[in-house]
Amino acid sequence: MKTPVTVISSTAEEPPFDRVATPRPQFSIRFLLLLTTAVAAALGLALAKGWNTLPLSLGLIWATMNAAGVLRFVQHTPRARSNWIWLAWLLFLLSLCLPAAKGCNNELIYGWEVATASAMAEAEGIYKVATWDEELQQEQNWGNLGRQIYVVTMINLCNLALILAPLAIVLFHYDRGYWMTNLVAVTAVLAWAFIVGDNHMPMSGYFVWCLSSAVMIAARPLPWSIWGLMMVHAGLVLMLSQRS
Repeated sequence: MKTPVTVISSTAEEPPFDRVATPRPQFSIRFLLLLTTAVAAALGLALAKGWNTLPLSLGLIWATMNAAGVLRFVQHTPRARSNWIWLAWLLFLLSLCLPAAKGCNNELIYGWEVATASAMAEAEGIYKVATWDEELQQEQNWGNLGRQIYVVTMINLCNLALILAPLAIVLFHYDRGYWMTNLVAVTAVLAWAFIVGDNHMPMSGYFVWCLSSAVMIAARPLPWSIWGLMMVHAGLVLMLSQRS
C-alpha cells in the first residue's frame, strides 16, 4: 500500500511576484557635474539677461535630471507614465482657460486666444510665402517673416503634441509614440524662452503652459540625443533674442 505524500509549501518563502521594485533615484558624478554647471549657467544667464530667463533655465535643468536618470523612480511603470501624461494634458487644458498676458488697455488675453492667434499667424505667413505677396516683396522683410514662422511653428507643434497627449498613453503600450515626448522636449525650449528679452510680466496661463510641457517630458526617460537638441535649440533661441 502506497502512502500519499503531502507537500507542505510555505507562502512566507515565496517571492512577492505582485510587487514591482521601485528604483531609487541615482545621483552619479556625471549628473552632479552637469547639475552644478547647469545651475551656474542659469544664475549667470539670469544676471546677464534678467529674471525672465528662469523658465528656460529651470526647464533645461529638469531635462538634464531626466536624461541623467534621476526621474526613473517615477517612470518605472506604465501607470506612472500614464499619470504624468494625464497631468500634462490637464495642465495644458487649464492653461488655455487662464489669462496668459495683458494686451492693450490691460485687457486680459487668455491662453486659448494666444494658441488661436499663433495658428492663424502661421497660416498667414505660409500664405504670404506661397503667393509671393507683393507687399512682402516691397518691404523685403523676409528675415522677420522667417523668424515669425519659426516661432509660431514651434509653439503650434508643442500645442499639438500636448493636445494629443492621451494618444501617447495608447501608443506607449505598443512601444511607440515616444516621438511625442521628444517633440514636446525640443519645441518646449521656445515656450520656456518666449519671454526672454520681454519686460512685460506674463500671467498664470503662461507658467501653467510651461509646466505642462515639463510634466510631459517627465513621462519617459529623455535620450541624450534629444537633450543635445534641446541645448542647441536653446542656444539658437538666445541668439535670435539677442538680435531682435
